[in-house]
Amino acid sequence: MIHDARLGPPRGTGETHPDRAALHNFAAGAKTEPMSGMSDRPGKPQDDTAAGNRDSVVMLPQDQPSAAIRDAVYRIAITGHRPGSLREPSGLGRALEPLLPEFFARAAARAKAIGATTVEVITGGALGVDQELAVAVHRARADREMRWRSVIVLPFPVEIMATRWSATDRARLGSLVAEADEIIGPISPVFAPWAYHARNAVMVDRAAVVVAFWNGKRTGGTHACINYALRRARPPRPVYNALSGFAPVRLADIEQQTA
Repeated sequence: MIHDARLGPPRGTGETHPDRAALHNFAAGAKTEPMSGMSDRPGKPQDDTAAGNRDSVVMLPQDQPSAAIRDAVYRIAITGHRPGSLREPSGLGRALEPLLPEFFARAAARAKAIGATTVEVITGGALGVDQELAVAVHRARADREMRWRSVIVLPFPVEIMATRWSATDRARLGSLVAEADEIIGPISPVFAPWAYHARNAVMVDRAAVVVAFWNGKRTGGTHACINYALRRARPPRPVYNALSGFAPVRLADIEQQTA
């Protein structure tokens, strides 16, 4: 199904309001062994209920039902870096591979906790994390306990988005778009930098929670998407950093460093 993002979010999906009790605990969503932490990275686990720390994490109201409960779909927006920005620049797939089982386990656990039967993973079609997660979701469709749904939000038509890509990368995006359960966009019919930010907003607004594959860099598209989720989205969406053991990202983590 193709949806024109310029018309706003699809009915029943865009005005999501995640339940804090059910959705704010993605970091504790699955019974898995703790991943090796990155203590010097943003997203370091802390006791969010400790005195003086209550404002460090976006806290969501509990008095409105979540769209995930209404339509039995748990929606997760993905943001992350392009190839070369993660710890293994020559092998992005290898860098992400150890994280994927935990991501899927946590996502399924949170979905089951709120009574959802489907997990929708929303990506932006870009090279790197976006495409790796879309591929992983397609493979996860063999899971009989949970239905996995792939949604891709395109900033521009495929032929424009992939103009400077290799033939292999262009073909891969075309294949992912063809296999997706839903395509939203393109947001702009021609190349325009603002469309990247508009795409991120559409992804976040549709989702209940954001999972970031963020190396802590406070510039660029991944940081901008996290900033939108925590500061500008209404209501704010909780963000969890997969590169820091799925710990929550706090407002202080995304603030620009000053000299």
